[in-house]
Amino acid sequence: MEVARLKSYLNLPEIIFCRLIGIMNENGDDHIDHEEWLQFFLRLTCSSPRQRMHLVFQIFDIQNSQILRPDFVKTILKHLPLFAEGARFGVSFEDS
Repeated sequence: MEVARLKSYLNLPEIIFCRLIGIMNENGDDHIDHEEWLQFFLRLTCSSPRQRMHLVFQIFDIQNSQILRPDFVKTILKHLPLFAEGARFGVSFEDS
């Protein structure tokens, strides 16, 4: 599946989409093949809680440095619909 087609199908914020594609697209081409798609969803649905947490960690690890910095987490959270919705109602990261 072409990345552009997948992007329109998933309808995710750009930064989250890019992080997911980076994790799914193991061979680095601009396509998600069947094996990459299958491996990603098996990791997402059939793995242990520890493995799923590692997947979430990879999404937040913007520089692939194996270290999460607060600004990485803040960047991703700002783009999640739940947190973006809070911003519309006057709740922001600076409030906490």
